[in-house]
Amino acid sequence: MEPEEGSVVRDCWSVSFGDAHSVDDRCLVAGYDNGDVKLFDLAAGKLRWETNVSNGVCGVEFDRKDIEMNKLVISTLESRYRLYDMRTHHPVHGYSFLSQARRTPTGRTPTSTRPQATHTHRPHAHKHTPRRRLLHCCWAPLA
Repeated sequence: MEPEEGSVVRDCWSVSFGDAHSVDDRCLVAGYDNGDVKLFDLAAGKLRWETNVSNGVCGVEFDRKDIEMNKLVISTLESRYRLYDMRTHHPVHGYSFLSQARRTPTGRTPTSTRPQATHTHRPHAHKHTPRRRLLHCCWAPLA
């Protein structure tokens, strides 16, 4: 699983383990600076799935590491996150997902067309709470 000869090597910004419900199954998801997200099957030693979220990946996390893959959350530099349903895979379109931008305190989504509401925060951390089926996102101000 090495990069091809002569290709640009990207920086990996975030990793998470998942699908560890048995000793034969292990997956690792990695998020890169250019927006690439790659899901590696560690048992088979191959790339299982990849996509691009069009912006640097700040964080990736499975909902629980000790069960079959269920949900995967990805947060990006653009103050967006994507929540993937890892149980529904389409051969052409990949996994189904929901995408959401960070909301301002007034409830509006920041956009670059409104100078007063530009991106001032980036996702800092996210945590699944499986018991209540919630996703908590923490935002850090940009320096």
